[in-house]
Amino acid sequence: MGFFTKELPAEWAFLFIERVAKKDREKHPMPWGTWDEFTAELEVVFGDPNEERNELTKLENLTMKTGQTATEFFQEFDLYALHADYMKDDKVLIRMAEKKVPKHLVRSIFYRGKPPTEYSKWKQAIIDADNIEREFHDATSHHPTTAASSSKDATAAHDKTRSNQDRNRRVRTRRNLSSSFANPPRPTPNRWALHSRSQRERVSSAGKKDTGRKIVLNRKNIVQLRAQISSLTEAELDCLNESSF
Repeated sequence: MGFFTKELPAEWAFLFIERVAKKDREKHPMPWGTWDEFTAELEVVFGDPNEERNELTKLENLTMKTGQTATEFFQEFDLYALHADYMKDDKVLIRMAEKKVPKHLVRSIFYRGKPPTEYSKWKQAIIDADNIEREFHDATSHHPTTAASSSKDATAAHDKTRSNQDRNRRVRTRRNLSSSFANPPRPTPNRWALHSRSQRERVSSAGKKDTGRKIVLNRKNIVQLRAQISSLTEAELDCLNESSF
């Protein structure tokens, strides 16, 4: 009674104490009464007269939310049904719950045969169907980490393949350049109309000297060009390869 200190509770407590004092003066054997009598009077004075109606409204508006398990839903459903005094009729409870759970869960019960007529068994069948569906979803869904790893692996494999292709292209470019400088195309000889043998011999002798001199020069040039090609960077080889097409 010490908590009843303000407004209406304080006034009720004052009147209650006065009644207890009056009974005590009249030598009543139980001036305070029983605990059940005390709580019953509290319910009459301070209780919500529309509690049953309010709980029924909550029950009618209740639906199984997305992501909510069937077990969580029925805990809330049973609480509202109990306060609304609906826990006495299994048929009514089943009909109300059928409208609030997803249709595929209700359909799964019919696939198994005749649905249970007892509310507790019907509720458990819905919970079992929901658990099975969640386990199946978890078993067949792809884990985000695995998908990300697969994507990274595919990207790395693509980059490695591209790197190998670029390296092979540079090698072919280097070989082609070396081959072209090592074996230059032979010029088409001019056709001279030489009339005398002495003229042909002088031209032939001069040609041999010029050819020997050219071979020596070509070899020096080839050695220098090969050294230059070997010193080229990959970026320069790429530019040289692109300019050749």
